[in-house]
Amino acid sequence: MRLLASILLLLAFTGGILYHATVAPLPPAPEPPVVVTKGDLAKIYLLGREIAITQKAEPELLEDGGLDDAMIRNMLL
Repeated sequence: MRLLASILLLLAFTGGILYHATVAPLPPAPEPPVVVTKGDLAKIYLLGREIAITQKAEPELLEDGGLDDAMIRNMLL
């Protein structure tokens, strides 16, 4: 009886070691990052500016006091 208990205990211990020694499964493949070029950013800005003009945005954002196209081009370079 002692021999059987010892064998079962040894098998359980060995099984636990083998279980924890296995390699963890790989995480799912990450999605590739979205690449946005400077030209795309400029197009997005200009489109947003057009939308702001058509939606009657605050005048100070659209006049000389706000960001103008030259400033945006310089930031994107």
